Amino acid sequence: MLASEAKKSVLIVGAGPVGLTAAAWLTKLGVTVDIVDKKSGPVSDSRALGVHARTLEFMSAFGLHEEMIRKGNITRFMTFHRFNKALFKLDFNKIKHLTRFPYMLVLPQSRTERILVNHLSVQRVPVQWQVECVGLVETEHGVTVQLTSEGKLKERAYAYVIAADGASSPIRNQLGIPFEGETYDARFLLSEAGIADNAIARNSSHVFMGETTTVAVIPQPDDVYRIVGPDFAKAAEGENLTGGQGMEFSEFDSFLRNQGLLQHVDIQDASRLVNYRIHKRIAKSFQSQRVFLAGDAAHIHSPAGGQGMNTGIHDVMNLGWKLAAVLHGHGKPSLLASYHSERFSAVKTVIDGADQAMMKVVNRSWLWRLFLDNVAPVVSRFVQPKKLLATIAQLTWNYEAQGIDHQAQSYSPGSRFPDLSLTNGKSVHQVLGLTSRPLFFVSGADLKPSTQEHKLVAHGRKYVGQVHPTTFRLVNPLEDEQGKPFVGVVAVRPDGYVLANVPWAKAGVATPLAQDLVLNPA
Repeated sequence: MLASEAKKSVLIVGAGPVGLTAAAWLTKLGVTVDIVDKKSGPVSDSRALGVHARTLEFMSAFGLHEEMIRKGNITRFMTFHRFNKALFKLDFNKIKHLTRFPYMLVLPQSRTERILVNHLSVQRVPVQWQVECVGLVETEHGVTVQLTSEGKLKERAYAYVIAADGASSPIRNQLGIPFEGETYDARFLLSEAGIADNAIARNSSHVFMGETTTVAVIPQPDDVYRIVGPDFAKAAEGENLTGGQGMEFSEFDSFLRNQGLLQHVDIQDASRLVNYRIHKRIAKSFQSQRVFLAGDAAHIHSPAGGQGMNTGIHDVMNLGWKLAAVLHGHGKPSLLASYHSERFSAVKTVIDGADQAMMKVVNRSWLWRLFLDNVAPVVSRFVQPKKLLATIAQLTWNYEAQGIDHQAQSYSPGSRFPDLSLTNGKSVHQVLGLTSRPLFFVSGADLKPSTQEHKLVAHGRKYVGQVHPTTFRLVNPLEDEQGKPFVGVVAVRPDGYVLANVPWAKAGVATPLAQDLVLNPA
């Protein structure tokens, strides 16, 4: 690789869903990437299953959402059971006003990876399998890495490196970044099997509460179910960050019988039986100069709510456009520091939420049981927890506020911009990634981009920008908190979060917006 090429290239280590998404995103933004993995190819087992609405919005920027939906299983509901009795269900369709994807898509990681690998192949970015990163050295101007393949050692130079190399991340360990947290005491037992006559509804994920634990039953494509839950009577040993140990079905069946669960169904043809440990850990820093941690290399946590893979994908969507802006020369290197500050806070919130969710579903207090068994079934018939559903779907994070924005449809700085329809026939999130600069969305008036330079206050800072930003018009105007039409333009980051909004008191005024918002702080 020539030195000039290295200055504008990124190495991605790890070709799981997070690394593959990083490669797809950076490629779309015009950045040259290499992606390597020491494995021989995509995984063959199911692993991460849940794909939430926000992730599908990101995938729509690559045109992959339809294929993913076609190859997955849509679960509109989350149904809670006490032993074998259904108590109540949460209905994701209640957030259909927020997203085109009001459900959780169940898609095995093996399929997710192959969809992304094929997409990269079409983009002429092949994954370099059986290539391992065995060392790296950071300098002020780039990263020199040592790669091994077929016993041969090669040295290459890159501008930046993304470590998406899993929970045991060799790169994180080499950099000496602490992976702080703890390990749950219980050992989780997991089986993937058929259920005779599909006796458990396939349009829902299920939570079965037993004697001392809770078991999740998740319907995958092809009439396969995942059945998984913690056995608190079976103390775990060893760290086991990277996988599980095999077991016999008799052991798993005994676990279910002892909990009084799933005795009303016929479990057949168990194809995968493992027991493993669960951790909640987060890297102390997601950045070391020119190397960035993402996905499991940066954080792992309870599987409650199916947040893990989604959170990792959101990491690289945040990081990717910032790397592209810097490499293309219209973002300052200091912009990259916001990756850790923004994502660490978001990830910490996800970890805490997943931990709390797990503790709640195994809570044995009589008061909590009374609520789940008697109050929740009545209340859920009339009121659905829309804020909770939107949070599970990862639609509510606000980077500016560093927290949850329960309005979820806000266009205030830092919030997710809603996936609205455009006059060109597409939706907002389908046009993300056309450029690593912000996009501009006109609401409520026939405004035209100005040909003059203007100042704009965004995130408490003044920006001086250039002319002719990429502008789209919304079919329907936005509304403010009082339900009144918003007349003006919203500047949206490439990852779909609001950078700034500029209202006008009357229509027909030229749009005084800056194209180089990130580049030119006054």
